[in-house]
Amino acid sequence: MTKDGKSVVFVVDADSTAHQHEVSVGAEQAGQTEILKGISAGDHVIRLGQYELADGAKVKAPEAADKEKAGADDRKDAGDKADAADKKGAGDKPDKGDKDTAKSKTGGEKP
Repeated sequence: MTKDGKSVVFVVDADSTAHQHEVSVGAEQAGQTEILKGISAGDHVIRLGQYELADGAKVKAPEAADKEKAGADDRKDAGDKADAADKKGAGDKPDKGDKDTAKSKTGGEKP
């Protein structure tokens, strides 16, 4: 990415903060760019969404964001299932094959 005429990347530190690093680039081919200097092995480089990012911004790794979303979806699904169970009340017809429920609601066996 070029910013103010310089090649830069954003690296995420242990505190989930993005920091802009000026880099020297080498060969570019098939959407990949060789970085000659400016970052180290093991640095977590942001590859998507960096164009709207500011130096010092707090970020979340995609895996963390996906887990948070999945957790929210799981809680929503659980709530939907509980709501559906609540809606199936005493006035509902018993399920087929549920003879005990049929007995208790009608006062005896179904004919």
